[in-house]
Amino acid sequence: MIFKKWLRCFVIIYLLFVCTTAWAQMRPIATTPAPNLLVLPKSLPKAEAVLTALRHSVREDHTRVVLEFNSDVKYSTEFKDKIFRLLITGCKNLVPTNKSDPVGRDIEKFFINSGPDRSGLILTFHINQTKIMPLVESVVEPFRLIISVPAGEFAPNSAIAAPVVTPSAQPVQPAATPVVQAAAIPVAIPVATPAVNLVPEINISVPLAKLENEEFLGRTVVIDAGHGGSDFGAVGENGPKEKDINLSVAVKLYEILKKIGFRAVLIRGTDSELSQSQRISIANKNGGDLYISVHTGYSNDGSKHGVACYYFDPVGYYVDGRAAGAGYDAVFSEWIKTTRFDLALYLSKKINERLTGHLNTKSRGVRGLPLQSLKFIMNPAVLVEIGMLSDSIDGKNLLSEKYLQAIAESLANAVVDFFNGIVVR
Repeated sequence: MIFKKWLRCFVIIYLLFVCTTAWAQMRPIATTPAPNLLVLPKSLPKAEAVLTALRHSVREDHTRVVLEFNSDVKYSTEFKDKIFRLLITGCKNLVPTNKSDPVGRDIEKFFINSGPDRSGLILTFHINQTKIMPLVESVVEPFRLIISVPAGEFAPNSAIAAPVVTPSAQPVQPAATPVVQAAAIPVAIPVATPAVNLVPEINISVPLAKLENEEFLGRTVVIDAGHGGSDFGAVGENGPKEKDINLSVAVKLYEILKKIGFRAVLIRGTDSELSQSQRISIANKNGGDLYISVHTGYSNDGSKHGVACYYFDPVGYYVDGRAAGAGYDAVFSEWIKTTRFDLALYLSKKINERLTGHLNTKSRGVRGLPLQSLKFIMNPAVLVEIGMLSDSIDGKNLLSEKYLQAIAESLANAVVDFFNGIVVR
């Protein structure tokens, strides 16, 4: 009997426990929010970007303007009647202290203004042509907007008086030079790579000019055939490579100048690849009186044809000593002071006159540009484009050995004209 009573009590207690637990789970529990609890929103408002730098550089066929921000921005563009506007949102209307003025060959005027409601920026470019809209690209890390303003058509510069040179005035070599010195000057006998003849030969008679002042016999002319080796340069429609055409003309010019009585030096006489530092080092070691870099032009739209000649123009050249290394600004400034850019311009004009006169081709002009390939050449240096490989007519002409011979003879005559035209004191 006692056992039954204890069993009955145990069952009752167990049932009470089960019911109490079930009732507690069904009853809502009152909660009180913790005092001073901070709840973050799902996303914080984005801080406005800041324009930290504005710089530019002048290239052969465009002016490049770079805008650097500390974070990404949004932009839109407008282009009408030579006026190009870049509207930037998501940035503060602050103008950086680290900026350059891009006004020059391709940009007539440039303004930076605050955007609507004093938010964002509006950049206005008055450019020199109306056909092609400037290209805007974005690059990250750091975020940059890169504006490429295409160059308009240009005319040859007006004639200048013959410059005056002094034989004893030699360029001053800077104390330090940022170029790598070549181990040795090539002495191999040059062997031209013949152009592929896919068209009938072109017969052009170019009589050689006579050097009037024999005092200039033995002067050194350094000839640089652009590209080479794995660097093909431009490639024509039927496969001809710019490097081969350049080399063929350079070797022909080398032989002609030697016959006239000049000391000619080839930067490369074979299909070899050289760095720009090596080319500059070889040119400066040989103490050349003139430097001629032979190239062939190329245009993506195929609309350009004819010849062009360039010389180094330091105006507007952007130098960042922090990026280039200590002492770079001083070396560059010294080179600017001691280099005769007026003689380079004079030689460019003579080359332009001879090529257009002998070849009956169009002049794409004489232009001064801050070309990297001509920087730190210690004597008057020019880069000549002997034709456009992308043009149907120029492209065929540049495959003719006789046409290339006429180009070399025209360049040789321009060298003679240069020395005939200068006055020695």
